[in-house]
Amino acid sequence: MKSQSLPLEFRKNAFLALVRSKLEYASVVWDPFHQTDIDRLEGVQRSAARFKPETTAPDSLVVSQKC
Repeated sequence: MKSQSLPLEFRKNAFLALVRSKLEYASVVWDPFHQTDIDRLEGVQRSAARFKPETTAPDSLVVSQKC
């Protein structure tokens, strides 16, 4: 089954539950320091945003905003 044949609400919920929640949790615990690690995390999110066609640009992770 292709992702485009799934209802939009289902794809959104799958993204939030399976991808976004893991990235947000891991970024707080792991606290990536190197720019290459941050770029890789944001790359995963950009790939997932293509799974969600209603978004033109992925919401940025808080990974790149450090104290």
